[in-house]
Amino acid sequence: MLGIDLSEYEQHICINGCFLFPPLAREDWGADESSCPTCQQPRFLLKNGKYRPQKKFYALPVKEQILNLLNREDVHNSIQVLKEKLQEDHAPEVSFWNGKLAQNYQRQGIFNNLETEVALSIGIDGAEIFRKGSNSVTVLAGKLWNLDPAFRTKTQNLVLDSVAFGKISNFDPYIQCLSQELKQLEGGKIESMP
Repeated sequence: MLGIDLSEYEQHICINGCFLFPPLAREDWGADESSCPTCQQPRFLLKNGKYRPQKKFYALPVKEQILNLLNREDVHNSIQVLKEKLQEDHAPEVSFWNGKLAQNYQRQGIFNNLETEVALSIGIDGAEIFRKGSNSVTVLAGKLWNLDPAFRTKTQNLVLDSVAFGKISNFDPYIQCLSQELKQLEGGKIESMP
């Protein structure tokens, strides 16, 4: 698929989606007796002699993906195209940047440099994998608004945040991982690779 070992990014949540459990080394699973503080469901169940989380998902690191995007020449060119369009008289295809929200941020000194300040939006989409049964997958993915509109929604330019399997009734625990990572980056600087 992507050549990524997803187990490295495994996160555990309550079976009912109430709570995101803190990270725990695999060798400590058997000794862990934690349960959800909201519904008291246990984190792990013993199945076939092995402890397994009742529900899990994979939260991929966003910072590295953004770095990889910003270091590509085609992405840099797309940012330059967007900058040129923004200098034109209210080009309709860049309406986000001409809108009140972006202009308010720019008055506060935010998003004044499209090459160093990242505007990221997250979308959620789900699908049934098979025709029969209830096997579904949900993906949280982001797009960089720093890119030209014709370029920003191409698959290779999206930022994949989380992949979850099964029905999701509460997105809070899934978004919590992303929120924690973004808070670490807030006001910080993502250095481009040499």
